[in-house]
Amino acid sequence: MNKIRIILSLVVVLLFFLIIRCDKDDKSEGVPQKTTVEQDKQNIENSMDGILDCMTMLKNGNAATSVKAFLKMSGGEALSEDWVQDLIDKLDVHFNWQQIEENGRFDFANLAGTYSWDINALVWNYMSVSGNNKIVLQFPSHENQTSLNAVMTLYEYSDEYLNFSSDSYWFPKSVYANLVVDQNEIAWVNLSNVEYDGGSFQIPVSADIEVYVKPFTYNINYIRETPTRFNFMVGYTNGGGCVMNINAEFQITHSDYENLDLEDDLNFIEATIQHGNLKFTGSADMGTLLQMDDPTPSQVNQLVNVDVYYMGIKIGDLEYREFGDEEEVYIVYKDGSSENTSRYYEDFLDGLELIVYDFTGEWDKK
Repeated sequence: MNKIRIILSLVVVLLFFLIIRCDKDDKSEGVPQKTTVEQDKQNIENSMDGILDCMTMLKNGNAATSVKAFLKMSGGEALSEDWVQDLIDKLDVHFNWQQIEENGRFDFANLAGTYSWDINALVWNYMSVSGNNKIVLQFPSHENQTSLNAVMTLYEYSDEYLNFSSDSYWFPKSVYANLVVDQNEIAWVNLSNVEYDGGSFQIPVSADIEVYVKPFTYNINYIRETPTRFNFMVGYTNGGGCVMNINAEFQITHSDYENLDLEDDLNFIEATIQHGNLKFTGSADMGTLLQMDDPTPSQVNQLVNVDVYYMGIKIGDLEYREFGDEEEVYIVYKDGSSENTSRYYEDFLDGLELIVYDFTGEWDKK
């Protein structure tokens, strides 16, 4: 089964690397046109460069730079970790984290009010405001900041008591919160349209999540179409050239969720990924694949299919291959030629590592 997990991981990661790109250099109006294989290769390389452009935009955006300053990130280390932990620990005087954990519920109504960090006394001061129906945290945006220039506000929170077999828990149904630094809104999250099925082991029937991390907005939409079929739509945009959308369907073998094991019960996956002039369609017969102890590359390629399109014309597909103990994903172009997809992702990973180095440190590439 380890081989199957490796195969799926390679396909998913490769898809991610190939599709998330910037459209800013794309002057086409979407009219189908033929390309040569060399042009197709160049389009893929441009896509990889576009990913790095978008990641750089995210890194240099207000949200990422604020997080970096707050934690004082450097080489993957949070140098202000002790200070941040002190903020969280001392908020326990008011929030009582242990009680929240034991009760399993975040009591929004009783916690409403304004909590301000006292920079000199190093404590949170609480102020209850008549008619206030939100939780406000005022604190410095980083360890050396001498004013309370960061404000996190939870405007809305609702939950529902749900059954999971013999246990019951409080689960959120709606959330809206934002973060403002120096009077500039840099992040917010909105959870809405959450519905549960009301059975003895409840899972969401639908949910919408929207997250803003300046300058990017992320959207996640989930719908349970039938008791065994689920749809996920995921996308993000920066309001400019960086746009990505994925529509994926998952089929499981039964609806006894309490006894569900995805490694045994995942039946089918299909996905369509559209980005600018690039389109990827894929499907995997997981029900058959997961029953095989040691599938051959031929069997894997019969059961897992990923096609690559450019402006509506198929330019190639992805193929799993083995070379001794090495497992690779190749791209087979429309003229029958092929090459290892490492041509595209190795340099890309080096560039990505440099962009996120302050947050992750050096990557282990073994």
